[in-house]
Amino acid sequence: MYMTKDTFTAINRATPANFQFSVKVLETVTHDNRLDLNKGTRTFLNEFYEKISPLKYANKLGEVPVQLPKFHS
Repeated sequence: MYMTKDTFTAINRATPANFQFSVKVLETVTHDNRLDLNKGTRTFLNEFYEKISPLKYANKLGEVPVQLPKFHS
């Protein structure tokens, strides 16, 4: 994961109180692991939500979009 909790703390402090962020779910979860819980997806999601938590607690977390790859059967 590229951004750290400190990064989100810093951008929280650097923006106005009413600013909202949209933070896309990591490609590791959606594309690499294909949402498969057997590939550690839950761990990646927990780490992701922990890292973006400064935005949540500051009421600056807007949507958390999920972009899925094209699935082939």
